[in-house]
Amino acid sequence: MSNKRSLGSRVGIALLVGVCATLVATCCGVSAAASAKDHCRQGATLYKQGKLAAAAAQFGAAIRIDPKSFLAHNGLGAVRYAQRKLPDAVAAWRAALKINPKSASVHSNLGAALNDMGKTKDAISACRKAIKLKPRFAGAHFNLGRGLYKQRKYSQAIAAYRAALRINPKFSDAWLNLGMAYAKGTKEPRRAIQAFKEHLRLDPKPRECTCWIKAYVEKYDK
Repeated sequence: MSNKRSLGSRVGIALLVGVCATLVATCCGVSAAASAKDHCRQGATLYKQGKLAAAAAQFGAAIRIDPKSFLAHNGLGAVRYAQRKLPDAVAAWRAALKINPKSASVHSNLGAALNDMGKTKDAISACRKAIKLKPRFAGAHFNLGRGLYKQRKYSQAIAAYRAALRINPKFSDAWLNLGMAYAKGTKEPRRAIQAFKEHLRLDPKPRECTCWIKAYVEKYDK
C-alpha cells in the first residue's frame, strides 16, 4: 500500500504543475498594477525553472502590491505545493478562490493538496466543486478518485478514474491509479493488468512502483 501513497502525492504534483503554469502565464491579461504583473511574470518564469524560493518571493511581492490578484495567489499556491508546504498552499488557493470562486482549476488543486494532508473529506468536496464547474476536467476527476480511494470507496474511485480517462484516454497516471484500485481495492486482477499495461505503454519510464506492477502482471497474467 505504501507504493500507492507515494504515487498519489507525486502524481498530484505532476498534474498541478501543468495547470498552474498555464494559469500564471496568462497574467498579462489581469487588470492590476503593472509592477504586480511584472512580479507575476517573473514568478512564473522562476517557477518553471524550478527556482521555487525566488518564485515565491515574486508572487509574494505581487500580492503585497495587489492583494486581490487571483493569479498571484494561485501562483504562490503552486510554488508552496511544489515545496511540499501544504498548509501554505491551501491558504494561498483559498485566498485565490475568495477572489474567483468559479475557478475549477484552483478547486482541483486545492483538492490535491488536501488529499496529501489527509483531509480527504474536504479534498473530495473541493474536487466535486471543480467538476460541477467544469464537468470535462480530467484532472479534477483524477483527484476525486484519489480521495475516494483513500476512503476505501474503491468502486467510486474506479468510476472517477474512468471518467478522467473518457476525457483523456492518454492520461497515463489515471491508468496507473485505476490499476491500483482494481488490484488492491476490488481485487480484479484481469482489469488491473489491462490498466497497468496501458499505463506502461503510455509511460514506460521507470517509477518507484514499476517493479511492483511488473511483478503483479507477471503473477496474474496467465
